[in-house]
Amino acid sequence: MTKEDLPLTPKPMDSFTAQDGARLFSMIDAGLKRISSSFEEFSNRLAITNRQNLEILNLLRLIEAESNESRVGRLQLEIEEAERERDIAERNLKAIEEKLNQKQNIKDQNVDTGEKLRAAAVAVVTDIDKQKNEKNAARLEDIKWTAIKTVITIVVGGMATGFIAFIWFLVQLYLNRGTP
Repeated sequence: MTKEDLPLTPKPMDSFTAQDGARLFSMIDAGLKRISSSFEEFSNRLAITNRQNLEILNLLRLIEAESNESRVGRLQLEIEEAERERDIAERNLKAIEEKLNQKQNIKDQNVDTGEKLRAAAVAVVTDIDKQKNEKNAARLEDIKWTAIKTVITIVVGGMATGFIAFIWFLVQLYLNRGTP
């Protein structure tokens, strides 16, 4: 192909020139470089912040561990103090029980024979009264059941007699009917 065979490109109608294109390209390039440097700054700041956050997290873990250890220590001390208080209370209880037993023994020794006999007599009388009451209750229970059985027997016997009488009545009615 020759130079004449090549199609002619028309001149552009707009006034955008190569200089304008170069200027635009340099502006875009400068903007991209600014954005790239901003991203690098943000990336560096983010890395520094992450490192600081990790350091703070490690410090918090150390503080938490120390806090737990001190809490466990305080709880252990409180448990030991409560156990000491329980031991003291048990000793006091034993001492009070011993005093009570001593006073009871003294009281029992001071009760004379007459009072012991009266107490025994009262116990015997209450036992006899209980036995009498139990016998009376058993007798009343027996009488009640006997009365119930008697009433049931009479009712059943009356019903059977009534039924037989009704059957007899029907038979008599059948036999005495007139023959046609």
